[in-house]
Amino acid sequence: MGPRLALIDVSRIFKKHYRFQALIDQMKQDASQAEARVRERNNAIQKEIEELQSYKVGSAKYKELEEVIANKRAKLSIDVNMQRKEFMQREAKIYHDVYLEIEKVLDYYCQNQSIDMVLRFSGEPVDVNNPESIGIWINRPVVWYNRGLDITDYILSILNRGNPAPANNTIGRPPAGPNSIPFK
Repeated sequence: MGPRLALIDVSRIFKKHYRFQALIDQMKQDASQAEARVRERNNAIQKEIEELQSYKVGSAKYKELEEVIANKRAKLSIDVNMQRKEFMQREAKIYHDVYLEIEKVLDYYCQNQSIDMVLRFSGEPVDVNNPESIGIWINRPVVWYNRGLDITDYILSILNRGNPAPANNTIGRPPAGPNSIPFK
């Protein structure tokens, strides 16, 4: 008998992993709050620009306020770029940590089920109205598979165990099948 293979749809795991979604949602909230602070700072700068127009061009007060505005704009630009970089790093860390969690659960599951290899595949249906989707579908590495080899729902159920479903949960919990193994 040859090696025992299984398939996993990692994209679906990320889409339906409760804790991952909660972390991403929290990051999005934090980003929205940061954007609101940037808008406030921009509005304050805009008020100073309006005030600037009340002074005579070339006057000492005009030059002084013009320099203050330029410095605030530069500082805001630097702060926005640094904040953007921090959010990108935070998002990357979330993906990294959750992927390590997926690998840990896969290792446990596969060891207990005597699975020798797990291949990544995409179970996404093709969008016939999207040429890019059709190209991805045509070039997918797994062209056909026995649906019984897809362990995505089992891994997802283990990952979501103990994590609350999002309030707007339309995902539903995957069924616990005969191959489901408790994992803590």
